[in-house]
Amino acid sequence: MSLRFGGPQACGNFIKIPDMLLRHIKRAIAHPTDLLRVLMREKHKRIGHLRCSYTVLPGRSAETLLGENPLQNVTLPESTVPKAYTQALIQHQFTILGSGTQQQRYGMPCQGFEDFQYESAADIPSPEMQVNPSNRKRAAYVRQLIADDTYEPIDWQLDFRSGYRWRASQNAKTIPIVSGKGYDIKVPWELARLQHLPAMLLQDAPDKLKSRQEAVHQLLDFIAANPPGFGVNWVSTMDVAIRAANMVLSLWLIEKDGTLLPEPVRKVIACSLVDHGKWVKAFPLLQKGRGNNHLLSDYAGMAFIARALHGYAAAPKWQQWALEGLLTHCGYQFNADGSNFEGSVNYHRLSTEIVVWGLAALSPRMVHTDTRFTGLVSKLARASEILRTLRRPDGCLPSFGETDSGRFFNLNPRLVALDRETTSGVLLKPQMQDFMSDTQWLEAKNDPAETLAVSEALLFGYRQGPAAAIIAALMQSEALLPDQKACYAGFETVSPVEESSAEPLPLYPQQEWKISEDCTGTALSCVKCSGLGLILIRGRDLWLLVRLPMQSPEAMVHQEYDALAFELWAEGELLVPEPGTYVYTPHPSLRKQYKSAAAHGLPPFDVSDDAALWDKGGNIRRRQTGHFRWEQRAEEIRLYLDLPEAPGLTPPLQRCFRFTEGTLQVSGSWETGAKTEAATPARAYGELAKATKWLDFRQLEKLSRAY
Repeated sequence: MSLRFGGPQACGNFIKIPDMLLRHIKRAIAHPTDLLRVLMREKHKRIGHLRCSYTVLPGRSAETLLGENPLQNVTLPESTVPKAYTQALIQHQFTILGSGTQQQRYGMPCQGFEDFQYESAADIPSPEMQVNPSNRKRAAYVRQLIADDTYEPIDWQLDFRSGYRWRASQNAKTIPIVSGKGYDIKVPWELARLQHLPAMLLQDAPDKLKSRQEAVHQLLDFIAANPPGFGVNWVSTMDVAIRAANMVLSLWLIEKDGTLLPEPVRKVIACSLVDHGKWVKAFPLLQKGRGNNHLLSDYAGMAFIARALHGYAAAPKWQQWALEGLLTHCGYQFNADGSNFEGSVNYHRLSTEIVVWGLAALSPRMVHTDTRFTGLVSKLARASEILRTLRRPDGCLPSFGETDSGRFFNLNPRLVALDRETTSGVLLKPQMQDFMSDTQWLEAKNDPAETLAVSEALLFGYRQGPAAAIIAALMQSEALLPDQKACYAGFETVSPVEESSAEPLPLYPQQEWKISEDCTGTALSCVKCSGLGLILIRGRDLWLLVRLPMQSPEAMVHQEYDALAFELWAEGELLVPEPGTYVYTPHPSLRKQYKSAAAHGLPPFDVSDDAALWDKGGNIRRRQTGHFRWEQRAEEIRLYLDLPEAPGLTPPLQRCFRFTEGTLQVSGSWETGAKTEAATPARAYGELAKATKWLDFRQLEKLSRAY
């Protein structure tokens, strides 16, 4: 017989340690920096339910906690966000990761996702009774500060696409991220980032007072419904950090004209920022001494928390922690050419944006003589230039590599307003009519205009739009690289070589397009970004982006099996879009499908063992390395890409892009067939486009309702 004492089993005079605990111990010994996080996690699990988890700070006033507002009396350019969109946000009509525009509320019916649908519970307790008992008193106090009896609370725990709800009373460290059940934990996370609040506050609408009141009500609603460390919205530290930054910016915008919120409200918001700071410091996403965009978000979010809580005792240490973290981890997360190490265009954009905002919030403490700082600024300049170079003629980025449409701030989104019927003609699986608002808002998620604006404001002192003006107010100093923009380029020019003597593989014609005669010969330019594995060919009315076989030492987290795939824009139209990303955890098989070679119009791997291609997280296991050549011939130009044989997976592959007078011909060393047809492209995370009616965003803007 064995006895159980808090986990380990006692057998005679020996203690048998469970395998899971043993793995934790080994990991803590190998990586001492992880030990504190493990201990803090166990602490929250054991005592979180026994006492109130809210920070209260009796005897302290908001004035002694909150620092100077950097936006006070700063004139910001007016946002281009339609006033009707602001009104939709005030009415809690949100569009989150493919949900369609719907009014979010408790007990709302949900349309379901794919073959999954969860029924809304008919007996949902009142919001103040959903939190764990030890936090109810404080939650009720916060909720009574909402000075509007008609305010309808938001259901922050709901995936309002599938209908699944998490419990606000459950310890966040015991909530698993489940795959394959149809519900998406990213939906409540995305809403709880509160990124819509600054966008709503920047709109210079006639009823600006109403926007401010609504923003305050939503802040208090969130704080009351989500006690620190409980519920789904405290699971991801990245989202906690991003939410904190948006809370800080919202508070600054609300009080920009010098009119302060009532002391109890300011105190509650300040204490909530303390809670966010404690959580981010305790649980940064750092594994084996390294991290990714999640860790960058932790540092950047902490920079805003520390900047806002100037009077809090831990703020200086938090600020130094954020600065040291950004300087250290950007060193390996960005390659020498400025590209991000995750192998995805859109994660490159997200990481660039995160670092720019983090440095802007930290600028009063930055040490310009630090060699790491100098190197980071140079990489940021190149990263920004990569984004500018990669923009398609419609202003959006291509979708090479995975994307979850993530942002740090989203202050001035590029939007179109469509009626329900038009939306049904644009999206492959439109939401059921009964669930959709009359006006559907679609956003150009891949448009990097705002990221470019803030990058160039930080680096070169450019001022374009409200986001850039906020950067300038945060900086309180000169630009980091004034008048030096021309010195940085993330792409390198590729010069054509003479015709190769090597015999190409037998090639089969696959696709052919008529193009302008000016798009051939010397009118074409060719540049490459080695870090992202991309080669870009441009002509007067031609834009061709091809994924190169990567030269990375290991498979990257958000890379796909897309070597030799391409995206083509010609004659004013996107002729071949990349499939993009549909979803992550709700449907793992669909995630793998969109990352597969077949989804990119390439031969599928000839392998029966799925584990040879994918790890448990759905990330690729196999690197795709190879080479290319750009040949100048007498009357034509050819781009050859070669992918050597992968034993047990594929034979050698070759693809050729042949430019002649008025024609672009694509051929490959494999015959096309049903198995190599590209997947239906996703406009953004969770949004599938109608394959027979692909409209780029400029075409959608022509269909948009006038507001």
